[in-house]
Amino acid sequence: MDQDILALCVELWCTVIEEEYSLTAENKPHHNIINNIYRNLLSVLVKNLEKSTDLDLIEWNLNVACSTCISLCAMHIKDPVVYALQEFVTRYINSDDIVKVRCAVIVIGALSDGPSDNAFFTLIRNSSQLIIKFLVSSGDSNLKFACGWALSRVCEHAPQSLLNDIESLIKALIHSLQTDSRVANQSLYSIQTLFIGLSKQTTNTIRDNFKENWHQWLKSTNNFENICNSIIEM
Repeated sequence: MDQDILALCVELWCTVIEEEYSLTAENKPHHNIINNIYRNLLSVLVKNLEKSTDLDLIEWNLNVACSTCISLCAMHIKDPVVYALQEFVTRYINSDDIVKVRCAVIVIGALSDGPSDNAFFTLIRNSSQLIIKFLVSSGDSNLKFACGWALSRVCEHAPQSLLNDIESLIKALIHSLQTDSRVANQSLYSIQTLFIGLSKQTTNTIRDNFKENWHQWLKSTNNFENICNSIIEM
């Protein structure tokens, strides 16, 4: 089937999830369609992610449709979606196949908003260092872009899940600002949201350590002044 048509089919499911999510939030009855079929739906979405040929994560296409639908499932069903995809993420992110790795990275980014901290932390705990490594050293530009996109979502929605990797994360994000412009845009957004999120931490040790090392990490790049100005302007 044509991928544009597949994207429209996925968009229909996005609409169903959004409707059920809204009705649930309003304590109104609905048919619980997604609760009954989310496992099968997730399986189909993952398969379509894997065969998507348009790898952009900005403009609407099959890739974006599938990641959006997974994200909406996570917001609506919450933790069970993480548990349903955990085995897939573990297997794919450790694969030698770049396409499978990219799919796993996208799924992690899509799951960052909605599930509980405990559920998401379990998912990303064994994956964060791999994503950071791929962002820096992968020779595949589409995988690097997927890593930048996923990290930007995690930094925005679940920054505390990255606390154990904070130094390597910051250095990787700064490094990627000097490469592909698509990746640089995602990394710049990650830095901004991470800075805002961790600066508001109530734990003094975390907050002070972040602020103390921030300028030192940034000065490791030749674009220190431009990066600072960009963050201020965002």
